[in-house]
Amino acid sequence: MKIIAIVQARISSTRLPGKVLADIEGKSMLQHVLERLKRASLLDEVVVAIAQGKSNFPLLNFCLKMKYNHYYGSENDVLRRYYQTAFYHNADVIVRITADCPCIDPHVVNMTIQYYLENSFDYVTFGDIRNPDVPDYPDGFDVEVFSFGTLENAYNHSLEREHVGKYMLQNCSYDFVPFVSELSRKVSVDTEEDLKLVKEVFAKLGNEFTIWDVVDFLNRREK
Repeated sequence: MKIIAIVQARISSTRLPGKVLADIEGKSMLQHVLERLKRASLLDEVVVAIAQGKSNFPLLNFCLKMKYNHYYGSENDVLRRYYQTAFYHNADVIVRITADCPCIDPHVVNMTIQYYLENSFDYVTFGDIRNPDVPDYPDGFDVEVFSFGTLENAYNHSLEREHVGKYMLQNCSYDFVPFVSELSRKVSVDTEEDLKLVKEVFAKLGNEFTIWDVVDFLNRREK
């Protein structure tokens, strides 16, 4: 069984263009994501699913220079890009990660994969993403796990092409790894303010922090 993390990435962003290559303590945001994922022992491979188009050439060149595994696919049909990446890399189980979550915790990734492997659900996430208005975990540690068969079914039937997991959430058996810790601040990056906060997290905590380290730091910061 081959378990791969697919990290979707593109340069264009409505609110913060180029954020995935933004510098955080001397490394790009994407580099932090990939290096942290490599510490997840249950992953066999990590692949960047890059959106096509001239605007994404810097991202493609970065992956080539750093020798990161990558696949170059459709920009707007994200589901197609994901499916083709998984197919090309012979994935049996896919772990979906986004490139704007530089604080991703390898322990959380392992925990979510393990829960998926020990149960019979089609689709497993970290935290209950069905109820976004009731936060039970800090935004920025998102993990989704599903089989290639589940992805293929979504690819063949979903009309929602910009979101990989939406069809699965609505049509497949689903469960989640619970994590209760309300946090007013998120550590995914959509704005300059988000990026500033994440830079502070890395400056204060280094590179090998856990989700609990981030929760403790931000809770102390807010007091």
